[in-house]
Amino acid sequence: MSRFAPLALALALAAPPVTASATDEVYTVIREQGAAANTAFSQGDFATAAQLYEAVEKLLQTVEGRDKELAIVRFNLGRCYDELGQKVDALEAYRRSLTGPLAAQLADPIRERVRELESAALGRILVLCDVQGATVALVGGDEQAGCNHTFTGVAPGPHVILARSPDGREQRAPAEVVKGATVEVRVLTPEPEGPVNVLAWSLTGGAALSFAGWLGLYLGAEAAVEDGVRFGNLATRDDGTFDQKFLDAQKESYDQAETLATASYVALGLGVALAAGATWAWLADDGDPSLAVTPWIGPDGLGIVGRF
Repeated sequence: MSRFAPLALALALAAPPVTASATDEVYTVIREQGAAANTAFSQGDFATAAQLYEAVEKLLQTVEGRDKELAIVRFNLGRCYDELGQKVDALEAYRRSLTGPLAAQLADPIRERVRELESAALGRILVLCDVQGATVALVGGDEQAGCNHTFTGVAPGPHVILARSPDGREQRAPAEVVKGATVEVRVLTPEPEGPVNVLAWSLTGGAALSFAGWLGLYLGAEAAVEDGVRFGNLATRDDGTFDQKFLDAQKESYDQAETLATASYVALGLGVALAAGATWAWLADDGDPSLAVTPWIGPDGLGIVGRF
């Protein structure tokens, strides 16, 4: 769009005579700052030019009958932002310039640039929901639409979507917009069928593990007893004497069997207790919000801390 800059700069300097609603001092400032902005622009100092055009824009807004010059200054401001890589600011300035009486040879390229910036510099938000008659809106914006609507021309960064169902239920959802991309946000999703009974599931799982441990320990004890019997048979020699090595092995096997058997009884008792608690938890599940369960891991094993 640089080929349109000389036209805009020339028009900005060709200001009509001062009107009755503007003082000579204000117009003098507008003319001097406008000329300084044009010089900075032509020299490639776009940051300085942007500051000067911003000041000129504010002053021109106080003067009646200067809509055309105001539109051109806004276009020049957009060009500065464009050169500085501030695409969102450039887009806003170009849009403001199009509200003025610009000639078609300048307005048409501006509109084309606006479309390019909207596609590359801004993002889109696709709002998905399955509630009939619900409305969605972008917080801070004026647009309101139904479900599955795409908000276009959204500045990159964090935004918030507000959804309202016909029954008055509201939900807010965050959306992180990336330039040139479409982000999907789902709102007003169906409510879950019910809360998960954490206590019941935890007790059930604990009971299952305890019974599995009991079975493993019991089978281990049985195997140790069988080893003890086998070592006992091997301990008797043909001459009627005993081999102390096999006797020691037999005693060790029986001791191990006793230890495993004791542990199996403990696991069985724990499993029965957890199974009873799980049965109560399933039967007593009434969705009471005062129920709170927290898993606990300690030096001696796993547990559950509950508040009732």
